[in-house]
Amino acid sequence: MNTKVSGGFDSRKHPIFIQKAIDNAKSKFDEDITVGSTEIFKLAENFYPLVKEKIDEALKEQSI
Repeated sequence: MNTKVSGGFDSRKHPIFIQKAIDNAKSKFDEDITVGSTEIFKLAENFYPLVKEKIDEALKEQSI
């Protein structure tokens, strides 16, 4: 998505930034779906708690 929409999220390159991507998508979401707009962040919100611990570890290591 990041090659199609400015600020889009590429999970292959930046998986540890999924929470930021969720927050960004929610802030830009409009009930009137437009070109380039999706509700995929709702799916991410559901699985994020399952991977949060690992992501927090990765973020901590990156900030070292």
